[in-house]
Amino acid sequence: MFAQIRKLVFGRAGAQMLQLLSLPLLSRVYAPVEFGIQYEVQSVATIIAVVYTLQLHLIIPLEKSRASAIEATRKVQSLCFMSFLVVGTAAVFAPENMVWAAVLALFVSLNNTYTSYLVQQGKFSVLSLFFIVRAALIVALQVAFAYLDVPQGLVLATVIGEGITSLYLWITNIAGTPGKHFVPRAGLRLARSTPSFSIYGTSQELISVAAFFAPFLLFRHVYDEGIAAQYAMSGRLIWAPVVLMGASISQVIYHEIGKAKEIDTSLIQSVLPRPTHIAALAVLCILAYVGRDVMLIILGPAWELSSDLSPLQMIWAAAFLLAIPSRTILRALHLQKLQLAIDIGVVIGIASLGLIPKMPPLQLMIIITIIGVLQNIGLFICGRYSLEIKNKLARLL
Repeated sequence: MFAQIRKLVFGRAGAQMLQLLSLPLLSRVYAPVEFGIQYEVQSVATIIAVVYTLQLHLIIPLEKSRASAIEATRKVQSLCFMSFLVVGTAAVFAPENMVWAAVLALFVSLNNTYTSYLVQQGKFSVLSLFFIVRAALIVALQVAFAYLDVPQGLVLATVIGEGITSLYLWITNIAGTPGKHFVPRAGLRLARSTPSFSIYGTSQELISVAAFFAPFLLFRHVYDEGIAAQYAMSGRLIWAPVVLMGASISQVIYHEIGKAKEIDTSLIQSVLPRPTHIAALAVLCILAYVGRDVMLIILGPAWELSSDLSPLQMIWAAAFLLAIPSRTILRALHLQKLQLAIDIGVVIGIASLGLIPKMPPLQLMIIITIIGVLQNIGLFICGRYSLEIKNKLARLL
């Protein structure tokens, strides 16, 4: 299993390396406000993408055969297009950024769907290369649009890059297979038959995404666009590679669960983090703290607050990574209600910070980090004892 994780991490790390190498240039040719706009569009697109797929793409890696995986992929992609017709039409009457978010969400949801199929097939080397190519394409477009003075170049490059790569995945994996490719009724039936994903899973993921992006909205509410952009940049540096690494771990675990006859205690123990993993993440947190000055040199003097916020983001991110296996196990066991309850508490906790007297940004980030760490400790515990929790709930119901 860890060999497969290494393949995906290598690809995602390569993708992130390309993005990090581009930051010294991009941070000088694009204004901080433009990074804030990009962060806002991507935040909204991430939320909309959850609605497009209804989290049903997570079912695909659990399918036992290629034929059933292709069938599930077609159902989910049909739901994506139907949802886009509704949301995209409504977005036309909203601010321009919402139109970009609706389109980006479509491509992101399709990419999630097709990569889930690749996970089911165990094509981790293909996935690894895909991540690198997608990042290279987006970075190249962002640099080109900067020098061509294209309005909202960061956002436009991201949308085009995601669109091209989703089309490529469809052509190379799904287009040539026999059968109908647009099956809206079958997609709706799938959603109705799996409420643990389509209802509770979607609700949980929406709340989870809201908890993830709530600090950015809080910073913009309490302070101004400039300070919010500083938070966005620190999030781009820390969370972008962490989320991608977490997705790699989750995808491999889904693949292992799909191959297993059942989820038992030994399987759960095999995917939970080991002491060496915890120690490695602790070292990363220390490096993030001592490397603040290096980060400031890379980004430039305009991003001083961002470099100060990054170590705290790293602590939260480390806790998030440790809880990834537990999140995946809870979904596979249809225990999304537990995640939903925990994430609602996090959103309420972060939102309530907007009601207290204004404090320095760094102090606010410390409190947010504590809330985030407690969230992931709770999820880790639930994952560790997930079978016992599922059995107790079954007896109660």
